[in-house]
Amino acid sequence: MIVIDFKSGAQNPCNELQVAAYVDLAKYGIDTEGKKFSDRANKTAFEVSLYHPIYQYCGTIDAVIDDGKTQIEGNILYLKPNGKYSLSPVKDIRKNLETFLCFLRAEKWKREKGLI
Repeated sequence: MIVIDFKSGAQNPCNELQVAAYVDLAKYGIDTEGKKFSDRANKTAFEVSLYHPIYQYCGTIDAVIDDGKTQIEGNILYLKPNGKYSLSPVKDIRKNLETFLCFLRAEKWKREKGLI
């Protein structure tokens, strides 16, 4: 399965954290009907909103392509103003997910303490 996030503008390292979170949503997230996305027969979808029941975050994945493989790849499709594009695979999904979850936990802690 291939997860793709569309981006316009300059490349940003934070984009890799977002895509890592989307890959985890594709693995474990549930859709608006309460069904696990990975259990769907047809996993090819665009603008799919999912909720992570364990880490309690949600997101809308721009594109998920079911290529028949069990491993999930994360990619960023950078759309350029001149009409061209470049596809950038996200390396080290696990490390990027761990970083995303650290930021997520810190944000939740700040909310619990009334700091934001």
